[in-house]
Amino acid sequence: MAALNFPNTPSISQVHTENGRSWIWDGASWLASNLGGITALLAGYLPLSGGTMSGNINMGNQALLAAKTVTFNGEVDDGSIAGGTYALNFATGIYHKAVLASNFTLTLSPPTGPAICHVKLFQDATGSRIMTLVGGIWPADYLTSDRTLSTNSGALDILVAKWDGSNWEYTLSKNWS
Repeated sequence: MAALNFPNTPSISQVHTENGRSWIWDGASWLASNLGGITALLAGYLPLSGGTMSGNINMGNQALLAAKTVTFNGEVDDGSIAGGTYALNFATGIYHKAVLASNFTLTLSPPTGPAICHVKLFQDATGSRIMTLVGGIWPADYLTSDRTLSTNSGALDILVAKWDGSNWEYTLSKNWS
């Protein structure tokens, strides 16, 4: 049998096929594989570069490490909030935006796990809309005025809501342009 020529610096789960057999690098050694077409199988689920994932990635409660950037594909547009109680659901995404058409009470439904969530709140042409936020805590040094939305027509405020798995913590950044 001819000598095998394995790559010098393989990456984990890399498949090497030679002489009609395949091996998989487990991070420490090459493991023989009897699965025909394993390269195509892996490529169909986890592209190592390029390509597009077509489904969710379940990390199994493991950390995502060494990510240079994470890009989200957009904000959830909640449209116009026209008063009463508005339930904002962060399970649909952690970035939301809404136009305020009247005074309202905001309740937050948490994401599926701990996260830092954002809501862009735009005053409508009338302005001076008041938000009452249910539950959660504000920083101890936040005055009541720090928790009040900007009143100018078209003003943009950003509510940041940190969900730790059981409680909300809020900050409000006001008067964005």
